[in-house]
Amino acid sequence: YAISGTGSVAMTNSPTLVTPALGTPSSGNRSSCTGYALSNLTGLGTGVSTMLGSSTGATVALSWIIDGGGSTITTGLKYGLKIPFACTITAWTIGLDQSGSIVIDIWKDTQANYPPTIADVITASAKPTVTTATTATSSTLTGWTTTVAAGDWLFFNVNSVTAATWANITLTVQKT
Repeated sequence: YAISGTGSVAMTNSPTLVTPALGTPSSGNRSSCTGYALSNLTGLGTGVSTMLGSSTGATVALSWIIDGGGSTITTGLKYGLKIPFACTITAWTIGLDQSGSIVIDIWKDTQANYPPTIADVITASAKPTVTTATTATSSTLTGWTTTVAAGDWLFFNVNSVTAATWANITLTVQKT
């Protein structure tokens, strides 16, 4: 898996190697740094090794930033991400840059039916919502379609918003 973006990973042990060493290239060429495999990752703990591995049952956080560019976020589709592994959504968390309110809907569809539309809504009436606060979270997903197949797309649609100029929605999922 590729790891990109911002965020954090909880580590269960103190790492013995802060900067992983690049191993021998598995394919590609040395000048473009493609095809290298990470080596010498001992001591990183189960948090990192589980995330990088493909083990069923691992808990993973999927985050999406919605940025209003310094102005209040606008309503409407904010696109999303393709999920490379099968999983079950178990919770959501939203963080805002300042006290405000937001309601976000999530649409899911397959690669063959890309892009998802409002007809592909998975949140039923229990949409992720922050009300006059900076954060909210819930693991009560009443009515949600929580299963995600490898290769499915998740899109985020802002139904309503006040005050917030950026939001981070994070879905906690368990790999299946």
